Parts: sequence; C-alpha cells; structure tokens
Amino acid sequence: MFRLNNLLVVFFIAVFLGGCASAPVIDIKPFDKSVSFEGDFDESWSKLVAFLSTNDVNIGTIEKDSGLITLSGDNLSAGIITQYCDATPTFLMTMTGGTARGSILMIEDSGFVTATVNVKFQGTSYSALSNPPTYATRPCNSRGAFEASVLGSLQ
Repeated sequence: MFRLNNLLVVFFIAVFLGGCASAPVIDIKPFDKSVSFEGDFDESWSKLVAFLSTNDVNIGTIEKDSGLITLSGDNLSAGIITQYCDATPTFLMTMTGGTARGSILMIEDSGFVTATVNVKFQGTSYSALSNPPTYATRPCNSRGAFEASVLGSLQ
C-alpha cells in the first residue's frame, strides 16, 4: 500500500511539472512576400495557375484581368500546417490540421511583373482527454515556405 501511494505521488508530481513545461520556441526568419521581375504577364500567370493546380492549393476565385487569385485552403493536413506555419498544440493536445486563407496578386507595369502573396494560417488541435473531445483553432505565423514556393514558381 505504501508503494502504491508513493507511485501515485510521483505520477501526480510528474503530471504537474509536465504542465509547467513551455512549448518550444520556433524561430521564423524574415522572408519575402513579394517579387518583381522582368517578364511576360500571360506566361507568368500560366505558371502561377499551373503551380497552384499541381500542388493541390484550393483556389477560391481567379480573376486574370485584375491579377487576383484568392486562396481557400480548408482541411489542410497537420504536416502541411506545421511545415507552413509555427502552429504548436497546447499541452496534452495533438495537431490535427488547419486552414489557409489569403490571396495572390500579380500585376504588370512597364514590362515588369510583380507578384505578392498574402496568406494567413490557422492550426487546429485536438484533445481526447475531455468528454466531449476538445478542438482548438488558433492563428499561427507563416514560416515563409508557402510564399517562397509560390514566388519561386514564377521565375
């Protein structure tokens, strides 16, 4: 009986101290959200649309005349979310996925094409330790990988 009490005390102390642990700090380096280059708008537009469609990026609207594409990335996997933003689940929760919303604007001026990527991510976490299970959705900061991929596909 004495050993069981000691074991329970050690268990509760470990859980308590684990609850005091902080989430790892993710260092995000500065990144470009815009690029300008000399080129043909129609050719660059075709590259952009091909990149988005071959990489399963959900397009909300596409307007070539204005150069605007809106993104509606629902139901992104946990792997994609952690690759593209600094989402970390809180204590005793598991990352399940997330969403991305934003736009890509491409304009032409005097033979130069400028593309700008604006995207916001949200991560969703899940905990089965409550009844009913708990879901939490929180915004997260972009790591720049998505923006670099989109802008890199144009050059």
